[in-house]
Amino acid sequence: MPKPITTKIRDLSPPGEILAEALVERGMTGAELARRMGVSEEHVDQLLNSKAPLSLDVAVGLERVLGIPANLWRTLESNFRREERERESTKNDSRQR
Repeated sequence: MPKPITTKIRDLSPPGEILAEALVERGMTGAELARRMGVSEEHVDQLLNSKAPLSLDVAVGLERVLGIPANLWRTLESNFRREERERESTKNDSRQR
């Protein structure tokens, strides 16, 4: 049975940051997560570094392995990417002035 959620969720935190905290809390490595989810270690590394978008399939896998709801992962991903786009847009607007 997955451990209960104790990771403090912050709305605009990169999902990879939350994932890293969840792994530490569970004493799980990225390699073990990859094996249990059936994905490559490289993909888990990209998720941990917020380089790869967190897909619905991955969110469901994280829910299955870590016990953290898929809809929470998707919300974190959506909020993070939206904030990232807004920061990039603001940076581009500043350059054009």
